[in-house]
Amino acid sequence: QLDEKLRRAGHNVFNLRLRDQYICLDASEMLGEFMIHGSPDPLLFRYIVADLVKRAKRSQRSVRAFGEMVAILCEAGNQEAALVLEEMWNSYMDVEPFTLFCAYPASIISSSGLLEQVRHAHDHCITHTSQASSKPLIYTSGFGAAAG
Repeated sequence: QLDEKLRRAGHNVFNLRLRDQYICLDASEMLGEFMIHGSPDPLLFRYIVADLVKRAKRSQRSVRAFGEMVAILCEAGNQEAALVLEEMWNSYMDVEPFTLFCAYPASIISSSGLLEQVRHAHDHCITHTSQASSKPLIYTSGFGAAAG
């Protein structure tokens, strides 16, 4: 879906991918890379994320990442792991600044009781829809840390 939007906007997605300016990954598959027995492993997480950020920052580029992994954990009923993962992202951004955009279906975080915790884990709320809506809430962390 995002690939198609980029193409319609005139971007050559193949070239963007080739230069690591656009790295598209499956959130569920990424979780499988660093989750152990239902919890995110901090060492595996840092290893995987550090490699991705290093690729993306090649040539001193600013990095903006979009993540849905916390939302997937919430949807699966694993709120504890979701909050741990939020903390891991924020800790990593303290070491390696970049902007992280996160999307959460409002219905999931509202019904799971995580709405306030998710709000406090982020610097800004970009879009806020009705609590009863299934449309996402989009939050950012590290906003402004990676300009341009």
